[in-house]
Amino acid sequence: YLQISSPYERLFQSCLAGNIGAVRSELDDMNQISVLPNAIQPLAVFAASKSHAPILQLCLDHGAVFDKYLDDAAWYYVDTPAMLDVLHAANWRNIQNSSAAISGLEYRAASQSPEMLTWLIGHGVSLSPGIARRSSDFSLPVLRVIVQQCGVEALKGSGTLQLAARRGDREKVAYLLSAGADPNDRPPSLDEREGPHPGTALHEALCARHLGIAQLLLDHDANIDGPVSRHSQRSIIQ
Repeated sequence: YLQISSPYERLFQSCLAGNIGAVRSELDDMNQISVLPNAIQPLAVFAASKSHAPILQLCLDHGAVFDKYLDDAAWYYVDTPAMLDVLHAANWRNIQNSSAAISGLEYRAASQSPEMLTWLIGHGVSLSPGIARRSSDFSLPVLRVIVQQCGVEALKGSGTLQLAARRGDREKVAYLLSAGADPNDRPPSLDEREGPHPGTALHEALCARHLGIAQLLLDHDANIDGPVSRHSQRSIIQ
């Protein structure tokens, strides 16, 4: 059977593919059919939800506005500097003038990409102390940006080094130690499994049997006489 898709289906398929040329062509064709309802507003929401910045810009140029749905899509799905450029140019949430609006994206950016975090810093955001304290799950490139902007001391007590040691992430452990992180730092809590007295990075590495990382920590003056369990001590002997 020959199946002919509707203009709306073709339009949104082109948007899903990120094909701005096809989107522009479909919109031009639809504008010539006066009985078709305007698709700009729902298309803008869809483009924002897929983080297709050029298509969102096209929609804004054709009259899309930041109603509740487009505002929510922009907030929840912004994940690239290109999207931030579009939102900034449109002064979304008064982002050009409101430090609160732009700072509200700080943790989202840090959770997603160093490029977004760098964009925010380039547009006047000073990283808050809180962002470093929530850094244990950030990627290494994001950690580099945070250390460059806040200094490695900002990570103290965050559990970043301990969690990297537990997971066997040698590259992250090596970077943090080379940046001057305290190998004997102990966070107040790492997660619910740890209870109120989590160990040092050396303890975490040995409990997880990442002996290469344990040796790296020892090479950076990790304290073998610190709060290390009997299991960890047996691992050192082995």
